[in-house]
Amino acid sequence: MRKSEIVGKFGETFVASLLYNLGYKVDMIDENGIDLACYKENKKYGVSVKSRNIQFNTNNSINLTFNDIVHTYNESKLRDLEPAYAFVVANLSRIDVLIVTQEYVFENMFSSVDNVNNINEYMDKYTSKKEKGSTKSVSTTLASKNDWKSLLGKHGVIFANCYQV
Repeated sequence: MRKSEIVGKFGETFVASLLYNLGYKVDMIDENGIDLACYKENKKYGVSVKSRNIQFNTNNSINLTFNDIVHTYNESKLRDLEPAYAFVVANLSRIDVLIVTQEYVFENMFSSVDNVNNINEYMDKYTSKKEKGSTKSVSTTLASKNDWKSLLGKHGVIFANCYQV
């Protein structure tokens, strides 16, 4: 098994365990677009888990490609779930986790320069043209990760924490 597959499976399992401990029913889906389906009361999410191990290769962002964004949206909607992303960044001393809705990503994590505020505007702008800029980056710098926990309680933030290992 390749390193990236191991890191990906670790992230999916870690997030599934976190959500389970928060009272969600969690199904491992592993479809093109979503990895987990999570249910709790009236909350239903289709979660795409994006994991990085930065122990040996410092990476300051997680890229969401056009296909990542559109497939997460489409697969979630097929299952009547709200699209969401889990960002997991691990090294030997800590694991940072941020789980947010796709709506939150568009409203707060993408640059306002390209004037794309939701999935419909995003697909209108990039579907036919495949313009440069359709890939979006989510910062995973130490400063950004340290801010993740402060996002807890904001609209669209499902979970945020840092675990010292």
